[in-house]
Amino acid sequence: MKIRVILWALTCSFVIDIHLCHIYTSSHGVHNHLELERKILDSLTDYIRRQEKNGLHFDSSIKEAIENIETKNNVSLSNEDFATPISVYHVLSRATRDWVTLERKMTCEEDEDCPVLTGADVIEVVKRKSGYRWPEADDINLASRAILNVWNVYDLDLETVLTGKVGHVSNDAIDADAVFTIANAARDFGLLYEAIKWFEYLAENLSKYDSDHDVKHSALVRRLALTYKEYGITSKGVQLLEIFSKIDPDNKGVTSDLQFLRAHSGRDDITEVTRFDNENVADRDVQEFEQLCRSSVEEKEGNLSKFHCHLTPLLDCYGYVQVEVLSRRPRIEIYYDVINEKEAEKIKTYGENAFQQKYDMFPYKDGKRADFRHRSGLLCEWNERYQLLRNVSRRLERMTKFHIYNVGDVTSSECYQMENIGPGVPTRSWTDFWDNDYQPYPFAGNRLATVMIQLSNPTYGGTVVFPKMDISAHIQKGSAIVWENLKQNGKPSPKSTHQYCPSIVGPQLGLFKNFLYSNQLFRRPCPRQQRRY
Repeated sequence: MKIRVILWALTCSFVIDIHLCHIYTSSHGVHNHLELERKILDSLTDYIRRQEKNGLHFDSSIKEAIENIETKNNVSLSNEDFATPISVYHVLSRATRDWVTLERKMTCEEDEDCPVLTGADVIEVVKRKSGYRWPEADDINLASRAILNVWNVYDLDLETVLTGKVGHVSNDAIDADAVFTIANAARDFGLLYEAIKWFEYLAENLSKYDSDHDVKHSALVRRLALTYKEYGITSKGVQLLEIFSKIDPDNKGVTSDLQFLRAHSGRDDITEVTRFDNENVADRDVQEFEQLCRSSVEEKEGNLSKFHCHLTPLLDCYGYVQVEVLSRRPRIEIYYDVINEKEAEKIKTYGENAFQQKYDMFPYKDGKRADFRHRSGLLCEWNERYQLLRNVSRRLERMTKFHIYNVGDVTSSECYQMENIGPGVPTRSWTDFWDNDYQPYPFAGNRLATVMIQLSNPTYGGTVVFPKMDISAHIQKGSAIVWENLKQNGKPSPKSTHQYCPSIVGPQLGLFKNFLYSNQLFRRPCPRQQRRY
């Protein structure tokens, strides 16, 4: 019975996460990449020292390139807890730009007197030995989307973001090539408003950037004009290309695009570039979510007046726990000091192993490994490797008064899972309950409640919000939030819909567990009066 449940949960999480999770958009993936960079740098340093003893000379540009990467790697590792979407973007850009350039410099041509093992061979050997997939263009696009997400959700000033400053952390500035890359990524993701704004900024300020960038003015104008067409204001694209064609009449690409847009031009249904359609329900939901996130960062009082904090006795009455009540219907509560700092760090090591096990378990058919960096494999307290989780489960049972361990043959709760969401990564709103016709645990019932123990302290962002309740909750490291997914009659509660605000500085790490309905019959407090919610 237990084996079937575990296999089902693993398969289910595989089907869900394969579409949601990517290797380098989580802090775990970035950390592993930085460690791999360090290994390659150490191997290259040893390689150069040995070859120079044998009389081989290396160009100074190679040593300077290695020192430059090493300096940036040291900075990234020392500031890992203060990672931002911009710093993650720079790390991945370095992997797809600086390392490619260095590898090309250390490749030996056939007509040269080549050693048996070249520097490029050393880089490739360490990469393959590590077993990790090296960042590619898709990873750059995902990092770009994280920057766009933070810029949108928190309504940040574009010029300030481009200087590299987000929250209280300053990063390297975003250069012209990066702005062009991010705008193209926005267009690829269908974020046309964002693409237009970034293209327009670059077109207006291209002359202010250093001349060593690769962005051509004609390519930028053409891309912006085509994005206008995709948005629905073709006439603006035609106007832009007509102006540029007078400046450079011999540019065949501009002439071709101008003819194309003229052939498809007509009366525009849209007159201005806006991000939201206020008549669209989905857009209004996004606006409400973003407003909650902005309020949480700006530390406005908002709904703090609705909260009620008190000490409540534990299940066995031996001690008390501090509880903050965010909502009574449905029940949403914050429990303070569930675990301490050392326990949080220990649990994070459990998660790192579970991430890797899950990553190795489901390879792609084409030979590439699947990417599972946002959600770990199962962390079950009955597993001897996770002794600490047994103590945490007993503690949670005394605090929340929910059954965690099985009662007879009936399952009371699911195994833990850890989520590791990198800074800026977009999340979606979701509910944890199952549909009524879907019950994977026989006799155990639906997911009554969910607990999330915070394992990190995002400096800015990372708030849990309940849009339908107008509630946002910032959870401190070591504390936990519990919310109920079902009504008193056992039916799903849409008000339990929740979502994470993107973290601006630092990763969002949480340990989750779901409590099942049937065994909580005599543990769940009775309502004072029957009311719908």
